[in-house]
Amino acid sequence: MKTAVIGSGAWGTALALALLNNGHQTTLWSYSGQEHATLREKRENPMLPGVALPDTLELTTDLASVKDCGAVVLATPSFAVRSTAKQLKAFLSPGAPVILVSKGIEKDTSLLLHQVVEQELDGQNPVVVLSGPSHAEEVGRGVPTAVVVACGNRDAALLAQQGFRGDVTVGILRDTFDGNAVRIHQAMARDCPQIHLTFRELSHSDLIRALLAGELDAAINSGEALPQEDVDPITLRRDRQCAVVPVSSPLARARSLRMEDLREENFVVMSRTASLPGYGLVWKMAADAGFTPRVAAEANYVPSLLMLVACGLGISTLTDNLEHLSQDMVSFIPLVGVPLSCHALAWRRDNRNPSLPFLLDTVRRGLETGWAQPPSPPGA
Repeated sequence: MKTAVIGSGAWGTALALALLNNGHQTTLWSYSGQEHATLREKRENPMLPGVALPDTLELTTDLASVKDCGAVVLATPSFAVRSTAKQLKAFLSPGAPVILVSKGIEKDTSLLLHQVVEQELDGQNPVVVLSGPSHAEEVGRGVPTAVVVACGNRDAALLAQQGFRGDVTVGILRDTFDGNAVRIHQAMARDCPQIHLTFRELSHSDLIRALLAGELDAAINSGEALPQEDVDPITLRRDRQCAVVPVSSPLARARSLRMEDLREENFVVMSRTASLPGYGLVWKMAADAGFTPRVAAEANYVPSLLMLVACGLGISTLTDNLEHLSQDMVSFIPLVGVPLSCHALAWRRDNRNPSLPFLLDTVRRGLETGWAQPPSPPGA
């Protein structure tokens, strides 16, 4: 995300470094030409001795540098907030949050400073207030600290929070081992160490609900289970649907099966609470084969489902990537005539987390080099 910090005092400089270290293209604006020259020459702010300003931090005295910024931090002294906000208005992108970090009350009006900025911007941009307790010298050196953002616009507050925290939350299925999640984590740690990647374990149903509710930045999930009008996916791999049968079943000797071959069998399925998409898929595949599945038992976890199948309560259907959980007590028999399942990283189109593009770019690069793309099954 392109960002700008208006005001190159100790606090403004420290916040500019925090944004830069989180991977954002950042410009630091100085009111004084002399101050700007000192920063450019020394690559250090005298108020933050020993804290180097990287060459990637752009320095300017031109307020037009805020054009096309996804967020702008306003860090001027309190007496200059109104005049600076008035000048900024002409250059701000509509809707881009202005993150106010100046403190105080305007002398002539007794207005709080966020009210002053809101007056000058006239509703064109949401105003987010960021406040400590914190110290510029600690933030500038990367010492962990906690600050709070507040805004009447929740999306703007989240963008400010995520921009400074530099984190991404990805949902994963709670009862499977996903090699793609491991590869993604390793690649992010290597290529984007400034971004903190967190996994959140959920059931299949809760994974989809949390993604669509905006509680997750992305989810690793079956692409077919997501509404295409709201979500964009990156396909990680395609998995073959299999019949899961007890090793003692005559069906276990088959090299492949069709759904029609399962017509007379009892089924063990994932519960609707745990995996509404998985539950619905069994019904769809059976309906396409001309029958209604006879459900003998339901499970809330994949290992539990496999155990019930091994006990002989019925057969099931799962994708072949879950075979490693079977402990050789059930057989996975490929189903022919059934579409492959798309295993994807998905995110909401309206997600504004400025750290999300780092994740997406990392995954795309990984796929291009083959790290998350095993060979497709024969006939795919």
